[in-house]
Amino acid sequence: MKVPVLLLLVSLCFSLALAWQTDTESGSGRPYHYGEESFRHWTRSRQGRFRVLERFTHELLEDAVGNYRVAELEAAPRAFLQPSHYDADEVMFVKEGEGVIVLLRGGKRESFCVREGDVMVIPAGAVVYSANTRREEWEKVFEKQSKGERGHGREEEEEREEEQGGGGGQKSRSYRQVKSRIREGSVIVIPAGHPTALVAGEDKNLAVLCFEVNASFDDKVFLAGTNSALQKMDRPAKLLAFGADEEQQVDRVIGAQKDAVFLRGPQSHRVSSV
Repeated sequence: MKVPVLLLLVSLCFSLALAWQTDTESGSGRPYHYGEESFRHWTRSRQGRFRVLERFTHELLEDAVGNYRVAELEAAPRAFLQPSHYDADEVMFVKEGEGVIVLLRGGKRESFCVREGDVMVIPAGAVVYSANTRREEWEKVFEKQSKGERGHGREEEEEREEEQGGGGGQKSRSYRQVKSRIREGSVIVIPAGHPTALVAGEDKNLAVLCFEVNASFDDKVFLAGTNSALQKMDRPAKLLAFGADEEQQVDRVIGAQKDAVFLRGPQSHRVSSV
């Protein structure tokens, strides 16, 4: 079995070599090498940076790795990365340092201590947050919040540093809310990773037929209700992510809805039997 595999690898290498030679001779550049200029910063501050390599759109690479992205996350000591939702599987390699990564998935919270050389797989559909610190220092780093001090994870700290001229220039991502009135026969396309709410009309029940496309390992993550993934966050992460001084303030907001999946909206009525 080793010989066919070896021949296949030699064939692939030979094919790539021919493609490289053809592309180089045509003067269109070298699509296999990406330097620093090929990265684009999504966000950057004194607490860290997150940059992403440009897409593999070249004709020689697009079919093989066109759906993959390469990203680099660099966090300052004791920095906190706010909760984020991943709509694709991610393979992470720790190049340097150590820290704690927390996954919220399937109604559970899992914490992992990672260090230089570790490899970790973050599954699609997970809510992830992390801190650049050891597990035993997790509470100590963020207990300043209860004393009124500002930890490194607070957005106000980053803004204050930039006002003093020490910031690296943070590029924030903006979001907008899209509303649309639907009726019988309407078709809606909801991209992966987009928070969505369906609100029924005042007089009639709402029935929606859903088709999940390319969703082999699709997970629904609820943000409101008793099954909200946010309720699984630990105390330090709640305080930092929501900018609150007390955990009770966050719990009141997250736990305001006492139902799951189907929630009472403004001036809502009971569902009539059909």
